[in-house]
Amino acid sequence: DRESDWRAFLPTHVLHFAIFLVLTWLSGGYLGLVLGAVLMGYMSYFVGSYAVASGHPFTGALASWVPWSVLRVLAFVLFGTLFARPLLVRRIWPFEREEGKLMALAASGLLADVLIKAFFAPGYGVFLRQMAGKLLP
Repeated sequence: DRESDWRAFLPTHVLHFAIFLVLTWLSGGYLGLVLGAVLMGYMSYFVGSYAVASGHPFTGALASWVPWSVLRVLAFVLFGTLFARPLLVRRIWPFEREEGKLMALAASGLLADVLIKAFFAPGYGVFLRQMAGKLLP
């Protein structure tokens, strides 16, 4: 399963992040918002599909919004906010010490996302399949 093996999901995560940063930097944040919306739509489709299939939309939606995905979204939002700045202030690298601290915070969110997902996703996938099996008619 791609979502349970870090060797399978990490290249995709890195690619999405790299594209997101470049698009954000080049467009002052606008294209990063577009990619962010696409990625959120992808996750929301999974959450909605699982919630409907489980027969219990609220419980299914809560169970399928996994904590590591929430960390990733928050980190992307912070990085997106920071990397929109160069175009807006017309300097290639306008970051100083304070922004460096925020980048470190965002990077720690991405690192936590990967580590938590690598450790918990295999078991959590089993949990979701079992939960859906119990909830489905």
